[in-house]
Amino acid sequence: MKTALFILLPYPSHYFVGFGKARQLKAQGYEVVFTGLSSHQTLIEREGFVFKPLRYASAYKHLSFRALIALLIQTLLNKPFSIQRYRTFWEEVRAIQVLADELQPEILLIDSHLGHYALYLWQVECTKMILNTKLSSYPEIGIPPLTEGWLANRNGWAIVRAWTGWQVHFLKRKWKQWLEKIAFLGKDDHWLLEKLAKKTGKKYLDWFDDNHCFYPAVKALPKLITYPEALEYPWKKPKAGEYYEAISFERNESHLLGESYCQLMAQLHLSKLQNPAIKIVYANFGTTGLNNNATGLQALDKLITVIQEMPNIRLIVSTNFIKNRNANNVYCLENVPQLDLLQHCDLMVSHGGLNSICECLQAGVPMLLCPLNHKADHFGNTERVVYHGLGLKGNLTTETTQSIKIKIETVLYNPTYRNRLHCFLNSAPTYDLAK
Repeated sequence: MKTALFILLPYPSHYFVGFGKARQLKAQGYEVVFTGLSSHQTLIEREGFVFKPLRYASAYKHLSFRALIALLIQTLLNKPFSIQRYRTFWEEVRAIQVLADELQPEILLIDSHLGHYALYLWQVECTKMILNTKLSSYPEIGIPPLTEGWLANRNGWAIVRAWTGWQVHFLKRKWKQWLEKIAFLGKDDHWLLEKLAKKTGKKYLDWFDDNHCFYPAVKALPKLITYPEALEYPWKKPKAGEYYEAISFERNESHLLGESYCQLMAQLHLSKLQNPAIKIVYANFGTTGLNNNATGLQALDKLITVIQEMPNIRLIVSTNFIKNRNANNVYCLENVPQLDLLQHCDLMVSHGGLNSICECLQAGVPMLLCPLNHKADHFGNTERVVYHGLGLKGNLTTETTQSIKIKIETVLYNPTYRNRLHCFLNSAPTYDLAK
């Protein structure tokens, strides 16, 4: 049987991106294999795919200044540390190569965050592709980096502002790279990749393009962006080698359809039958624990305070860390079957994660997006939703409760947002990656 191997960043949100494409390949006769940590085995096997444990390569990225100083001291005073780090790198590269040799995949899909794995597996002969788990992050005229939260435009001021934003973004990255290089006395992660690139007969810059918002792009491989191209700004066209394919989000949520959830949904549907003015609002701030830090908790607490003053709203929150539990129209659930729940919702309040946005598009649910993390793509995703009129942007840390309430009411009761959602959905044809 033909094998398709997915090497993705080991987070549920990244697996959710891959599952749609994996189902297509399985239907085409491929045995689909996902790598991951042991904690992800159940998640992967529940979807009917093969799980293979992988020792992911270590990386020293996004370290604090204090951590970099500690590494510098370690490098200076502990020579065995540097030797062991060098050995560990080659051991991890070899472990990945051994897995590929064992599976002999016909198709290899690598997470865009793990583009350097294409270098690790350069000798593997198969169809290789990068699976973009974000929108295209190349610079474009008038469009800021995905980490910035303002509406793109092609007028003179926006062009200058976007260009400045990109230059600052790249300067910050270069500064961090220099700090890492100093901490390891020149033998940082980049140096290790350069050493490996030489084994292929090429230089690092022949392999990778650093002109991206988040991660180096692999020059030689096509990039599959599994999100609707229509979500992008209309003047931003795919670069050479970029391909959009809007793949529906599907996953097995049967383990989340428990008695308490089903009873809650039955109760809410009965309430809506008795009072058609009742609206169901769903709030989720991501799978990476963002709602378990101080900022996220404050944001969710403010949202609950707003909803308390809206008796016709029923709020379902995906978290177990809410401080304010006194509201009788708020329901906190630790694990939520999001795809199922969105079929019953009138509005979703989210942090601007791309998966949740696309699942709302799929379900026809308008959004109030309140991004919190300037290190991720949430702000850029949010601005695109606002640009296309699919929802509004909010700020749960600085806006007043009255302002947030007005925005919730606007998205709920203005039919324009839901009408635009129904017109927005598009899909791309399925194709066999091996061709």
